[in-house]
Amino acid sequence: MNTVSHLFIPHSQLSLFDTENFSEIQFHQDATFVYKQGGISIGVYVNFSPKRQRTVNFRVEKPYAVSVQAPIQATNNEIEAMLRARFEWLQSSWKKVASRTYRSKVTDFDYENTISFLGIDYILTVVERDEKIIPNDKAVTAIKGKRLVVSVKSGLTKEVRVRRIKQSLKEWLATKAAKILAKRTKDFAAKMNLYFSKVTIGDQKSRWGSCSPHIRSIRYNLRVAMLPISLLDYIVVHELAHLRQANHSKAFWAEVEKILPDYQRRRKWLRFEGKELEL
Repeated sequence: MNTVSHLFIPHSQLSLFDTENFSEIQFHQDATFVYKQGGISIGVYVNFSPKRQRTVNFRVEKPYAVSVQAPIQATNNEIEAMLRARFEWLQSSWKKVASRTYRSKVTDFDYENTISFLGIDYILTVVERDEKIIPNDKAVTAIKGKRLVVSVKSGLTKEVRVRRIKQSLKEWLATKAAKILAKRTKDFAAKMNLYFSKVTIGDQKSRWGSCSPHIRSIRYNLRVAMLPISLLDYIVVHELAHLRQANHSKAFWAEVEKILPDYQRRRKWLRFEGKELEL
């Protein structure tokens, strides 16, 4: 079978977020404004201080975003200029935040775990319920506010409980991943003037995705949807480029660069975040 498989996972941990539209602007829909530099969209969340504050303070709490405490007279243009001068610091800070966020590992579910999806953190909460509420003895996963709630039948042994919770999480994630990745693949295929036959979702242990050029199909790891949208997009464009170049030649990377001029930065970031991918 002539399959090009290349985006291997060097291992990482990730997060959960439910949305209908996945452009980077919409990804930062609550931001004061979105600032772009180096091909990256940055959500800027500004809190204008009514006090006699004279300096502008920056704080990074999640990837691709920055919180700003600024004097009330400060303008967006002034804040953008400061961000431009601090871009290397922003990148370094994002990596530190990512290393804290993605290294949490779901184990026995006896405690609350932080899981992420598209780079947004949710608290995993397991709730035991009466067996009549849980259909077919399966655990049920749903987003509730800032929590990812998994409902499981009470009275199970620890081994069965953990197995059903993990299965429910994977099924939930695979459903969300299928929707997100189908849309992003369709959008980028149009930009690249490429045709693909289908997108499928799998539970691969060592690959982010694979492409079969002869049947023009793409298969993604369900965990891809856990990554921040910029890294998800890199994987999508990478796989689509193999429909035109079934190798990793200069011509292949040129195809990727046409769509993502900063692909090298995203590629390095993916390697950083892909240290231990478990669920």
